[in-house]
Amino acid sequence: MNEDNMNEDKFEKLRAKQSGNEGLYLEFEDKEWPFTYTDHDRQIARAIVVDDEENYYFVRMERADEFGTVTLIETSGGGVEEGESSEAAIRRELKEELGAEVEILCKLGLVSDYYNLVHRHNLNHYFLGWVKSFGETKLTRDEEEEFHLKKINRNSP
Repeated sequence: MNEDNMNEDKFEKLRAKQSGNEGLYLEFEDKEWPFTYTDHDRQIARAIVVDDEENYYFVRMERADEFGTVTLIETSGGGVEEGESSEAAIRRELKEELGAEVEILCKLGLVSDYYNLVHRHNLNHYFLGWVKSFGETKLTRDEEEEFHLKKINRNSP
């Protein structure tokens, strides 16, 4: 069996494990800020992205907002637009942020969390994606300053 077939086989096993399954469901409450009300739900699509060499791709982000100044390593993703499925949204976001054409292998699950300070409820749809190719990113000027691709190899110390 050649290396390409081995990688395909590995991803087929991942697909088979999740076939027909919506994945995990986790819910987190905001314990830092008191709950007063929620004025909107935000649908978000996020992905853990891997390539054939078992490199995982994340976004290193620096930001300053009402939550403070932070440097984060995050999964790629963003808001689901009106009339868009979460799977279509993650494909679009990965193209914009990473410049990656990705095959969605499976849905990992849904994470529900609350940001009481901004009165928002987030519904994060998580996917596992395999990189087929890389191209140009489509970042806004602010994102170009804040977002940096972070590659982590599974076998690196």
